[in-house]
Amino acid sequence: MIPVADRPECATALGVTFELAQKHSLDVLGYHLRPHKLEKKSAAKQVDLASKAAEKLFERLAGKYGINVSRRYRYNPEVPQACWRALTGSPEKRFPSIGPMSDLIVVSRPKSSRSVLAREFQYAALMYTGTPVLTLPSRMPATLGQRVLIAWNQSIEAAKAVKAAMPLLRGADAVNIAVAGQEDQVGAKSSHLQQYLRHHGVNAKRIVSRGDDVNAEIRDAYDTSNSDLLVMGAYSRPRWRERVFGGLTDYIVNKTSLPTILLHS
Repeated sequence: MIPVADRPECATALGVTFELAQKHSLDVLGYHLRPHKLEKKSAAKQVDLASKAAEKLFERLAGKYGINVSRRYRYNPEVPQACWRALTGSPEKRFPSIGPMSDLIVVSRPKSSRSVLAREFQYAALMYTGTPVLTLPSRMPATLGQRVLIAWNQSIEAAKAVKAAMPLLRGADAVNIAVAGQEDQVGAKSSHLQQYLRHHGVNAKRIVSRGDDVNAEIRDAYDTSNSDLLVMGAYSRPRWRERVFGGLTDYIVNKTSLPTILLHS
């Protein structure tokens, strides 16, 4: 599932989404959310134009990748399909309904810290769906999922994120597990994760650091391993603690442009 607006960064996200659909025979659900209340007729006209522009962008990108667009889904496991929906409401109201019934949500990173609406979509996808969220940079990455880094902190969220990303992990050229600091929490250790991945045909190496600066060490592991995708749990600590004391999720979401699969359960 991907929320769609006629923006350059959204076009980038759509391109990645349709590439994944082709590679893995996936169906793509495109949603455009319209505001619920409009006070002026001129505003309603602008909303209509924005909705039509979003639909045209979706159809154009689907056509570029040879995927047909319809408004009615027909099951065909061998041919990727694209379905279009225009809905009314806010992300926090709509995503709890449509998000959990998706296997993956794709969102683009806001181009600016002042992009309030884009951040609402990103936050709603993470917090209200229980579905893995692929967050993409505003520019098309050269590769995606060829060299994957897993940020491991022994949390249930991280374990679920790994399971959700398994199709990509199986197809990756290299998978690394980044561990920052001592593994002294209750939960599976990185050695257990290695064994689990081995059962799925994935040979992963560990990158272990001291844990003095988790954010910097995870970023360094990503860069030194030449990764093109990060997989991690999101807000494995309460979000207010992330805000007050800092945390990896907020750092990755707000301070980097790394392609990332995140999952908050």
